[in-house]
Amino acid sequence: LVLRQHFCGADSEEVWRACKTVGEMCNLLAMTYLQQEDFAMVLELLKKADILTERDPPGRAVTYNNLACYYRRQGKLHAALSYLQKSLKIEAGLSSDDVEN
Repeated sequence: LVLRQHFCGADSEEVWRACKTVGEMCNLLAMTYLQQEDFAMVLELLKKADILTERDPPGRAVTYNNLACYYRRQGKLHAALSYLQKSLKIEAGLSSDDVEN
């Protein structure tokens, strides 16, 4: 990712595609660690995914949903609800073209 930023420019489409891919991996790994109850790793990965999905609304919605799952498992229900509402707000604004099958 750093090399892509260096060679293509920080705002290039290629860099943002790479961010999307890495963000997806962070979300996937976070949910794997959530199943293993490694909560510190889950939060670290989801914080990274939150940054990486800045320009990827569907990815950001997934990240917020995963944060809701994390906080629910931590017993922090108000935080979980807040992230679910954020996710729903993003998803409501997406067109069918924005959502991948």
